[in-house]
Amino acid sequence: MKKIYIIQPDGTHTVEEREFNPELKELQTWVKGYIEHVIVRFNDKKCVAYVNEEGKLRRMPVNWKATSIFHNEMKKHMGNPLYNDLNREAEIVGGMDYICGPMVIVENPGRAKIPSNKG
Repeated sequence: MKKIYIIQPDGTHTVEEREFNPELKELQTWVKGYIEHVIVRFNDKKCVAYVNEEGKLRRMPVNWKATSIFHNEMKKHMGNPLYNDLNREAEIVGGMDYICGPMVIVENPGRAKIPSNKG
């Protein structure tokens, strides 16, 4: 069984349990637009998190809880050469990047293909 957490900018969240991963359209509905994904640890489990790719451009509210989850993951990999892209991003934003809009976290995603906005 998979748990899916939908974390809203006001800090509230809902949880769904199901046997399968969410579809692209469902993810886009939850984040209110195009998705962007990142691998995070949540509740001590490896998860896939989805956020609105254009959250800042669309001036969605800052989601401080989602930002904290994202920053905790970035801090774990600082300096690790296997995470060069993440390290460059951390250097560019100086740890000041933030998430705007809802975040959807899928626990135990398995080997399922991560959806892209192209469908």
